[in-house]
Amino acid sequence: MPVIGQSHRRIESKGKITGQAEYVMNMELPGMLHIKVLRSTVPHGRIKSIDTSAAEQIPGVIKVVTGADLQNMDIHMHYGPAFRDQPVLAFDKVCYIGDPVAAVIAETAAIAADAVNYIQCRL
Repeated sequence: MPVIGQSHRRIESKGKITGQAEYVMNMELPGMLHIKVLRSTVPHGRIKSIDTSAAEQIPGVIKVVTGADLQNMDIHMHYGPAFRDQPVLAFDKVCYIGDPVAAVIAETAAIAADAVNYIQCRL
């Protein structure tokens, strides 16, 4: 059976075309939590302080985590595709615009997205 130059029907195409296909990003499970990450808006700078108290007071917020919190846990602070050289959350400085600084864990994605705006980060 020739492959090149021939059209082939994909098994999942009908579900994708009709909108019935399920994507992991759209799945909701009972008790599932959602995370929104606060990212750096500057290309390079030292983290002077992070105030998460206002975000933590929002109903539905479970926890707000910073790099300092991760340093106190028995986990790998870094990750990467080849070398573990990228911090999960910045803990003393940011190195690029978009560097993750803090994460809000909440009951819904909307609550997490709202709460991340209440984190005060001084660079």
